[in-house]
Amino acid sequence: MKRVRVAFLVTMICMVVSSSFAGGGAEPLAPTPGNYSFTTRASEQDGQVQISDPRGVAVVSQLPLSQEASVKAAKECAAGRCIEIVVEREIRPFIPGYEKKKFHEVVRAVVNAANGEVQSMKTELSIGGDISNSTESGFDRGVTVADFFGPWMLDLEDGYSETFKAGGQVRKFEVVGHETVQGHPCFVVNHQFVVGGGRQVGSTLWVDAKKRVLVKAQQGADIMLMDP
Repeated sequence: MKRVRVAFLVTMICMVVSSSFAGGGAEPLAPTPGNYSFTTRASEQDGQVQISDPRGVAVVSQLPLSQEASVKAAKECAAGRCIEIVVEREIRPFIPGYEKKKFHEVVRAVVNAANGEVQSMKTELSIGGDISNSTESGFDRGVTVADFFGPWMLDLEDGYSETFKAGGQVRKFEVVGHETVQGHPCFVVNHQFVVGGGRQVGSTLWVDAKKRVLVKAQQGADIMLMDP
């Protein structure tokens, strides 16, 4: 009888620990509203992780130098109820000849509060004061909004492994463990991004198990971390 009780106790402890990483219940439907800020500890080494096209323009860029993100409470929209995510960030120059210019980006995404899917994303890029705008829609669950949130984050659980293919690009996300970062219980996710010609960039992402937003990212020698 004692052995049965000990086995039962161990099982219950494991269930509690697992629950703490899963957010303590059902998976959230959308990211948690709030304000978040990040700073990147940038490597000074040459050969940082980046993939460029034949013109030298970055197809896969490095992590931003810093970014501020806000998730607003749900409100009525065409899809029913939506959350707006706004991310402002300083990014590194990714166009040859503009290395001394300041690159500032503002990304606004509308997210369906019922399933976390991105309905639309508007990007405003300022390069030394010159501004360009773009609007995109029709995303799958593998999209990530400005190194901050993606619908795939809501689906994370032990054993999660999904591959998304769109526009000649392949993204693979795989949960490889759990860690606590800055007091946030996180899923540790291995991310592989493959573009034309089989060129590949790998990164490790730490996603808050409760709020379902990024807490930490490591790409090459660069590390972006949510400020305390």
